[in-house]
Amino acid sequence: MPKFLFAMLCILACGTQAAAPIVSDGDITLSYAELRYLLMNAPSSVKQQVTADAGARYEYVQQVLQSKRIAEQVFSGDPDSERYFEALYTQINALRELHRDRTRRAIDVPSMSELAEEKYRAETEKYARVPEYREVSHILKLCNNPDCDEDAARADLVEILERLSANEMFEQIAREVSDDIASARNGGRLSGGIYQDSANIDAAFLEATFALAAVGDISPIIRSDFGFHIIRLEKIEESYLKPFDEVRPGIEQELRAEYIRLATQEALKAHLPSEEMTINGPLMDQLIEEIR
Repeated sequence: MPKFLFAMLCILACGTQAAAPIVSDGDITLSYAELRYLLMNAPSSVKQQVTADAGARYEYVQQVLQSKRIAEQVFSGDPDSERYFEALYTQINALRELHRDRTRRAIDVPSMSELAEEKYRAETEKYARVPEYREVSHILKLCNNPDCDEDAARADLVEILERLSANEMFEQIAREVSDDIASARNGGRLSGGIYQDSANIDAAFLEATFALAAVGDISPIIRSDFGFHIIRLEKIEESYLKPFDEVRPGIEQELRAEYIRLATQEALKAHLPSEEMTINGPLMDQLIEEIR
C-alpha cells in the first residue's frame, strides 16, 4: 500500500475529524474530507501520481490552494459579467441542493405501518389490483410502410382463416407464413404475456387479445401499426388482489418519501424572504420590458 494512503488510513483510524485541516496556507485551508473528495474524484492518472510521488502530491495541493484562492477573490469582487453570474449561480444551486439533501437526511421519519394499512384499505385497487394476464400466439403479415399492398396482405390472412377452419394446425401455418420470425419458430407463440393495462402494446392488438372469450379462440383479422394479425388465445390468468403484506413495503416507501418531501418543503420555508422585502417597481418594470 502506498505510504500516503497508509498515512491517511492511520489518521482516520485515530479519530481525526473530517473537518480538520490537512493543508494550510494562511487563511486558505484544505480539510481532510475536502482533499479526500478531490482525490477520490480525480482522474486515475492524477490519483496514481499523487499517491505514488511526494513531489506530484505537493504540486497537486499547490494547484488546489491556488484554485481556492482565485475563487475567493472572484466571488469577493464586484459582479461584472454574465460568466460571473454563471459561476456564482452554479455554486449557489449546488449548495442549495446540498442543503436540501442535508435537510432530508436530518428528518426523523415516524413509522408508517398503521398509515400504510389505512392506505391499503382506502385504495385497494390502486395498490393491490393485478390486472388480467394473457398469453397469445399470432400470425403476422407485415404492412407498416407506404408501399404495402393492404388488400393483398388481408387476402393472405383470409386464406389462412379458411385453412384454420379446415382444422389445419395453427402452429404449422405460423411457421410457414408468419412474418414475425421470432415467434414463427415457436409456432406463433409470443415469448411474453400481456397484462390488460399494458401501455407498450399496440392498442388494436391489446383490444383483440382481451376480446377473446376462451383459451383456443381465434380472432378475426386485426389491423395494427405493424400489419395484419390473426391471434389465438393460449392462457388466461384472472385479475386478483395482492394481500397487504405483499404490498406493504411499497406503500410504506411511498408514504416515507411523501413525508420527507413535505417536511423538507416546510423546513425550506425558514429561508424565504421576510415580509419586509421590497422591490424597486420602476427598475423591475424596466427589466421586464428589456427582456420581453
